[in-house]
Amino acid sequence: MRPGPETWTNGANDGTLPAAIGRRYRLDDAPRAHRELVQEHTRGKLIVVMGTQA
Repeated sequence: MRPGPETWTNGANDGTLPAAIGRRYRLDDAPRAHRELVQEHTRGKLIVVMGTQA
């Protein structure tokens, strides 16, 4: 049996919903991240990080 919508909502609210991060971008690479998102070259979520982590 597949989980219902309330399972996804509860997981999002309590932080237990897994999220696949496809790629991380530095803030100065945000245009590239946007381009890849629009062109659907992504799997998972794109994260734009501030600072030196990427």
